[in-house]
Order: sequence, then structure tokens, then C-alpha cells
Amino acid sequence: MILQCQRNSFQKEFTTTVKSCQEVPKYVSTPEEKRTKVYEVIPEDTILFPEGGGQPSDRGWLDDEEVIKLERRGEDVVHFVKSPFTAGQTVKQKIDWELRFDRMQQHTESPTGKMMTEKEMKDLEKMVNEHIRDALPIIVNVFEENEPPPKSVRGLPEDHKGQVRVVTISGVEDNMCCGTHLAHLGQLQAIKLLSVDRGKGKGSKSTRSFFLYYVAGGRVLSRLQVSLEKESLEKESNHSITFNTRATNEQLEIMLKYMEDHRDFAHSRLGGPSGRVITLRMWEELALSLNASGCGPSKPALKWQKTWVDWKSKTKKKCLKIRHDQGRTGGGPPTQVGLSPLEERLISFLEASVEGDQTLPEAGLPPPDF
Repeated sequence: MILQCQRNSFQKEFTTTVKSCQEVPKYVSTPEEKRTKVYEVIPEDTILFPEGGGQPSDRGWLDDEEVIKLERRGEDVVHFVKSPFTAGQTVKQKIDWELRFDRMQQHTESPTGKMMTEKEMKDLEKMVNEHIRDALPIIVNVFEENEPPPKSVRGLPEDHKGQVRVVTISGVEDNMCCGTHLAHLGQLQAIKLLSVDRGKGKGSKSTRSFFLYYVAGGRVLSRLQVSLEKESLEKESNHSITFNTRATNEQLEIMLKYMEDHRDFAHSRLGGPSGRVITLRMWEELALSLNASGCGPSKPALKWQKTWVDWKSKTKKKCLKIRHDQGRTGGGPPTQVGLSPLEERLISFLEASVEGDQTLPEAGLPPPDF
């Protein structure tokens, strides 16, 4: 089944009908509400794109109810929300357009390739930007189940049924793809290649896949803005400034909110062939938000990933010490160190089950007693 988000990637609102709605157990880790009901809503159609083809899920709403997760099940897309809907009910869908357009810009370019020299990367970057200036059209063709697509395209997932979408960049390539795409390459604005990395796995250097790191569209401008701000600070201090690399509480809160909104990403559950690609893109997306916050240091995505790992480790150790001190029976002075509200929220998030109404003892943490 071709979804409305695939038929019209630029549609921002859409009215459809609810096919079914059922309650599922869910544990929500927020300071305000420890447990809440969550419902699986399946509409007749949707403009909210579920994760697939190397593209993360959209963010959006059913009426005014935020969709906290999207999941493809066969031909249906399940929308997870915190309020019930009824079968046959008419609902208005809305998407976070700024996020959708950014992800379309990143998704339109392929993230894999071959190992390249610096000169080859420059030549490739020049060629791609020439295609962007030429505004080459992006054409989507739909093939019926019994109609073979072009031989130049790659295979389908095993659970795919029905029609097949083939996305063609005129004169460049054809690809089977379920994602949302731009109308022409001119909407990419520009692309900047950053680096290339040898992928993991077996195979010779000639057959192994490689990951090409890049930014496109608005992310190019965001990167440039961060660089200009750093350059300005260096000039003002006569090149003697020492940058503080410690994340601020405001940045940690932005990071945690992103993880709460993207739980599969936070818990490293983005599997499948496109899982690593999606993970890399989402770290880049989060890094841009953190760097643009204006309330702390700017770092590349890899450094922010380390910040997340270190913050989790430090907070869990602190939590274990507090619980150990609370459980002592031999007297002694009470612990003078407590968890901050943000740290409590992090611990609750780490111990919360994404799929069930139960806690997950992540990394050996005992159930909370505060």
C-alpha cells in the first residue's frame, strides 16, 4: 500500500478515518507522570512517515494529540498516542514540517559509497552540487505487484506486499525507496561532504560498504553558523580563548527530551540494514540542535554521543551510591549528595520499559526506591 505521505511528501495536514484503536501497557518516564495509558491507533491512511529506508519517523499529531511513536505493520502504520480514539472517528493529521523537510533533504542523498581520497571527495562534492544547481527532477514511479521494476534497482524487504515505489533522479540513478523525497535536487540547496568511514562487516576492501558522512540543505547553514561563531569568539579573545566542553544543564535537557521522543534510538534498538544509517543521521540531527541552542559548547556528533554515554554512566553510579547509603543499617551520617531533578528524570528514563508496563533494570540498576 502506498501511503499518503509517499504520494505527496509536501502535504502538511490530512484528514482521515480511524480504523481501530486499542489500549496497550506503557511505562512513561517523566517526573510528572510515572504511568500512563498508551493507545495504538491505526488510521485508514497517514501523512506521518514511519521509519524506513534509512529515514527516521516523522513527528506529528492526531488532532491535537502528539504521536509518540510510529510503527509499520504490514500495510498499516500504527500511531502510538496517550488518548483514545474510536473506530470510524474522523481525525486531522499534522506533521512537524520543519523536521520533515530537513529529513527529506538528508534522505535524498545516499549515505553509502566507496573509500575515497580527498581529491575524489572534492570531485564528488562538486558534481553533486552541480546537479543541485541544475535542479534535476526527482520522479517517483509506482509499479504494481505483478509488474517488474527496472533491473537497476535493489531488492525489497521480505515482508513487503503490494505496490513498489521507484525513485528516479533524472540521469543519475533509480532506487526502490519507501521514504519521502524532494520534488527536485534544487530543494537540497547545497551539500557538504565531511568524511568517509569503512563500514563494519566481512568482505574485501573492494566489496565492503563505506559510510559517507555529509550534511545537506539547512544543516550546511547550521554548520557554517557554528563555525562563524567560534571564529568570532577566537578573534575577540586574540585567539587565546579556551572553550568549555562541558555540556550545560540546558543542553542535557535538550538531549534527554530528544531521547524521550526517540526511545528506540536512545536504547540502540534501530536494527535492520538501515539501522546504523538512521542512527548516524539522528546523532547529527541532535548535535545540530545542541550546537544551535546558544547555551553551551558546540561539538561534533561523535563528541555529543560520548557526552550522552558519560552522563548516563556518571548518573547511574551516583544513583547506586545513594541507594547503597540509604540501605545501610550500621548508622553513620546520611548521604549529603542527592540527584537533581534532571538526573532523576534520566534515571527514570533509563529504567523505563519502552514496550511494556514494567521497569527495565538497565546496566544492573536495581528498581528505584525514590
